[in-house]
Amino acid sequence: MRHAAKSAAVPRVLIPSDNRDFVAQLASAYRRRDWEVAVGVANFDLHVARYDLVHLQWPEELSDWNPPSVARLREILARLDDWAQEARLLITVHNLRPHRRGDDAQYRELLEGVYERVHALAHFTETSCALVAEEFPVAARRENVVTGFFNFDALLPPQRDPAHARATLGFDPDDFVLLVFGGLREWAELALVRDAFAAAKVSRKRLLICGRYDEPGPPWRQRWRRWNWARWLRSERAVAVTEFIPDDEVHRVLDAADALLVPRLDVLNSGVPALAASFGKTIIAPRCGAFPELLAGTGNLLYTAGDSQDCARAIREAAALDAMAIAQENRALAARWNWGPVVERGIFAVGLQ
Repeated sequence: MRHAAKSAAVPRVLIPSDNRDFVAQLASAYRRRDWEVAVGVANFDLHVARYDLVHLQWPEELSDWNPPSVARLREILARLDDWAQEARLLITVHNLRPHRRGDDAQYRELLEGVYERVHALAHFTETSCALVAEEFPVAARRENVVTGFFNFDALLPPQRDPAHARATLGFDPDDFVLLVFGGLREWAELALVRDAFAAAKVSRKRLLICGRYDEPGPPWRQRWRRWNWARWLRSERAVAVTEFIPDDEVHRVLDAADALLVPRLDVLNSGVPALAASFGKTIIAPRCGAFPELLAGTGNLLYTAGDSQDCARAIREAAALDAMAIAQENRALAARWNWGPVVERGIFAVGLQ
């Protein structure tokens, strides 16, 4: 039986996350449907207002991106039980497991506890739905819905000037600019970028890095690795942008690039394909997780996850693509990846209409 939204007038959703990219776009999509939206992870525990829907994102954010203590795990699950008394609970599945310490037993208990309590799980792809059900059987017993992917068209400026963007960052018109956008989580990802870029036989290749290397570990090791990475970037004349890029400035680096590389070793999803498609840029992604499904039937490129030589092959092929044709194809892809179904199908899955 479907449930009508509880609010007499405007339905209300809480998105308990402090994420600054995906959540901002998701909140805007709810507002376009005339929902009142509140965001912020602190609101999960405060529970000072009533909502029709609590739309969870990353369970590990509720424990400050670390495996929860026994006490904190108990608090999170108790709070979910409290929320379920007055609101519907939905979670968008971003990862199969948390990026760091994903095999920790406390993380597993957290995910199982969340999946057991939510009314529905929303997935971007059929791949996500299948992998999560296999890894967490409790999730298969809940309502599962595939919403389709999303785009970042909201970041497109009214006027675009790629030539100016390239010149501002020091690239020539004939350079092939490979962009790595987003934080690098482990040394193996840096090594993949380094070795693949070095092995790619592409004339006038340039590297643009937007994001910092951030990995836990002994301070002496991290200092050495950052120094080694910075030295290599200088040797390749790479351009590195390490500060946070506001939404209204993202186009300045995207328009300077020809292709975006996803250098992940084993992940379920990434926002990089959505970003690249919105700006009409070639996508180079690992053959793992949802990427084969997302990019099936397109001219975008996949490589064997973690294999620098195969990644170099993909970079070389990307440089030979018809830039105009791939731009048109990926803009059409971004048009199909839109926020409407992400919100609408999630709302329907939990019984709110």
